[in-house]
Amino acid sequence: MKRYCYICKETIDNDKITVCPVCGCENSLCTSKDEEELLRAGYKITDLERMKQLKEESPDTYSKQIQTQKDKTEKIELKQLRDYQAMKELTKALRKWDETKKKKEPEPQPTTPQKYVVHCPYCQSPNVHKIGFGERATSVFMLGPFSKKINKSYQCKNCRATW
Repeated sequence: MKRYCYICKETIDNDKITVCPVCGCENSLCTSKDEEELLRAGYKITDLERMKQLKEESPDTYSKQIQTQKDKTEKIELKQLRDYQAMKELTKALRKWDETKKKKEPEPQPTTPQKYVVHCPYCQSPNVHKIGFGERATSVFMLGPFSKKINKSYQCKNCRATW
């Protein structure tokens, strides 16, 4: 028996499958317009036989039940749509909040330890150098105990003071 998917209108020859192989929709395969009407109203394939009997026995009751089921389906779809829209608005608000938070809080800069810079105690110049061993040894060798570099560590390049 040939069936068709009422959603994508594709014809299917296999009677055993319940999912449309084209669009992937469940409970969308039907053989007639009556079945399509029931499936669109929200009934499942297992309810089709019962509803066909009801249609033959009492058409008024059948049409009332179909209308009731359509109303229920519409209410459910409307609730799902409202929930979806609410989630969309919430997501938008959260993204906006995230962006404002990022703008307000700058990323903390990695703190590097501040390097201590030696200044001349006389002229306050940072242009100083450490007296090396070779320079001190030469001064002591040349001047002996009269050397100004004994017990001194730094010399200012601006005012030539040693300390």
